[in-house]
Amino acid sequence: NGNKPFNVNIQPYMETLSECNNYLNFCDVYIEPSGAEGFSWPGMVALCLDKHIVAHDCTGIKEWANSDNAVLFAPEGKVSALDGIFFHANTGFNSGNIFEWSEDSFLNALETVHKKWENNKTNKEEGKKAREKFTRSKFVDSILSII
Repeated sequence: NGNKPFNVNIQPYMETLSECNNYLNFCDVYIEPSGAEGFSWPGMVALCLDKHIVAHDCTGIKEWANSDNAVLFAPEGKVSALDGIFFHANTGFNSGNIFEWSEDSFLNALETVHKKWENNKTNKEEGKKAREKFTRSKFVDSILSII
C-alpha cells in the first residue's frame, strides 16, 4: 500500500558487485546485529574490504565472524519471529525464533570496536585472511563436493 515496512531497509538496486563494494566502503565499521540473518553476505564482504565488524555471534554469521576478525556479542535467548507481516504461524516457512541480545552487550561491543578503530582505521590483516578463505574457486569446490 505504498508504506515502507518497519523492519526492512530497502537499498537501491545495484547492478554490479563493484557497486555493492562501493556502498560498503562508505562505512568504517559494519554492524551485523541480526539474530536471524543467516550468513550475512554483506557483512562478510565488508570484512573482506578491511572493515571492522561488530557481529551477533549466532546463525551462519559464525561461518566467517570470529573473535579474531570481529567484535562479537553473544545471543541472550530467543524471541518469536512471528510479526504478522512477514512471519506467520503454521505456514511451514517464515516462522520460528530469532536470537536476541541485551542492549548492554551490544553497547559494549560498539565501545570495543570504536577503540579498535581509533587504534587502527582498517581491519586489513583480518580482511586479507577472509579474502583468502572465501574465494570463488573454494566456493565452487564446496558446491561440487556436496553434489
